[in-house]
Amino acid sequence: MLKNLLVLGDSYALLDDKHGHWASMWADVNNIKIDHMGYPGAGHVHIINKFLEKPILLEKYDAIFYSVTDFLRADVTAKKNKLAQIDSILEHYKIMPRKSMAKSLSDIPDKEMAHAYPNLLNRLKTISQEDQDWYAKTLNYTNEEIEERIDIMIKNIEGFYNSMLIQWITRANLFALETLILKCREKNINLVLVMWPGADIHEDNFDGTQIFNCSADYQDYKNNSRNHIIRTQHKRLLMEFTKEILQGKIKL
Repeated sequence: MLKNLLVLGDSYALLDDKHGHWASMWADVNNIKIDHMGYPGAGHVHIINKFLEKPILLEKYDAIFYSVTDFLRADVTAKKNKLAQIDSILEHYKIMPRKSMAKSLSDIPDKEMAHAYPNLLNRLKTISQEDQDWYAKTLNYTNEEIEERIDIMIKNIEGFYNSMLIQWITRANLFALETLILKCREKNINLVLVMWPGADIHEDNFDGTQIFNCSADYQDYKNNSRNHIIRTQHKRLLMEFTKEILQGKIKL
């Protein structure tokens, strides 16, 4: 029987104080310790890198429920880059000790980057005062700099998606997910990929994993839940997940 479970992913992996999470409900019923690591808006490269930069986590958990987000997400800079900086960045990697590589790729202040995905552009262009205040508070922007930063993020995200090959972004995220799959296999960690609501991806696409497909009618960005799913919907997902275990479709 499982002892330690991790729910890893984007905002769907978060535990909401009011609405909870279906995985926590399942863990409570089965007396399993559970943790949540959710990074709202982040892509696979960011999420999995954050998890793997602490090797001890691979020893702590015997099961991971990974919330699979779309494969077009990426991180872009939230400030103005100067082309003259590129050469100095390349020189940095030439002299950097090998042991600091992982830290160098991760240790970026949140306010200096933006989790980018295509539909974020419209949300930023029509951003409400409430959301603007959230950005300012969460990323520690002053009231004077928040409008400028949002403008920079819009321009950088537009420039990024206008210039990047979609196939490259998709492959980068898929490679990250495949890395997590391989790491879990090495450590005998039971990995369940939890698809975002409405997605229906067959497990043959991800060798050696199990998949839980969530029904499409659970997603609602307008509710007040941090994970976009309200308590009654979490209870229904709990029932669906339990049914798949009883039917032997998911084995834990």
